[in-house]
Amino acid sequence: MTTELSAAIGNLLAHIFPISPNTQYLHLIPATIITASALGMCLTTESPRWLLLFGHRIEQAKASLHLLLGSSNPNHNICQAMQRFQKEEEQFCATRTNIIVVRTYLRSLTLATCLLILPCVSGMYVYDFYSKWVVKFAGVIFNDMTVTLSVLSASIRVAGVGFAAAMFCVTDGTKSQCVCLISSTGIISIALCTTGMLLFSLEKGENWIWEVPWLPLAIHLLFHTVFWFGVGSQTFITAFQFTPSPLRPSVFSFAGGLHWLLEMTFNKFLLFMIETIHPFGTFWFYAGMSATGLILIVFLVVPEISRKEIKSGMTCGVVTDVLQTSTDNTQPRRPTRCMLP
Repeated sequence: MTTELSAAIGNLLAHIFPISPNTQYLHLIPATIITASALGMCLTTESPRWLLLFGHRIEQAKASLHLLLGSSNPNHNICQAMQRFQKEEEQFCATRTNIIVVRTYLRSLTLATCLLILPCVSGMYVYDFYSKWVVKFAGVIFNDMTVTLSVLSASIRVAGVGFAAAMFCVTDGTKSQCVCLISSTGIISIALCTTGMLLFSLEKGENWIWEVPWLPLAIHLLFHTVFWFGVGSQTFITAFQFTPSPLRPSVFSFAGGLHWLLEMTFNKFLLFMIETIHPFGTFWFYAGMSATGLILIVFLVVPEISRKEIKSGMTCGVVTDVLQTSTDNTQPRRPTRCMLP
């Protein structure tokens, strides 16, 4: 969320204070913001998982969880975390659980791929293509429409990502992700379908649309707001959360590569789609894709990121005893690591 918010702020500053309309140095502004954010990562707390798995630094892990979750019962959180980490380690280190590893890998890869594809099929490109039209249709006059629309879009991005980050910090992370993704995808589907209906009415020569010329612009602004509130800012975090750590490098390599390939493909074929199935058909196509994504989120993603059951040989009582024992007297053995076959 920090990286996404920094990128949004940098993009906004780049449009507000352009050095020159055609200069290559324009990208220095968002690059500076992201670099500052990356340097700020050095001051953040270490991962509780890393602290537990490497050295069993329990007190530091407990303090890190307390800082991240703000819980009044960090011992219970440590208990759940150690059980979850031990379960993952045993699952991926066991020699007789290859079939479990394969199933977990395929499930994680499928869900991560679908989530990272979701921003590509949410209709952002087609809305950006018709941004000037909706402003002119509403009767709004700007002196420099290109710059003004860019600043407006960047401001909406900052507001949407900022609100999503605030929800993520002040509420339960899992619940906020579910709410953001479901509400964002649902509203996006409705907005795309409604815009397609308006364009269909204009093409058929119906006059009622001229009585509400502000409606396409209102839907356009609503779309950008809910897109960055959910789909544009939460998909990567959600996919990262339910992917087991030993699988994350390969899963995100495949899913991320497909994401950027589809980004390029949809951008290249946008004009072809508009000419072939008409503007309203293009919007309805993206509405159908977004509705499919909503079904995926409700029935697959939400149950996946909401799973709480932990089954392992380490009980909460054992973990609590370890937490209450002085680490000066006992030095736990460092856990072994393994590579996936």
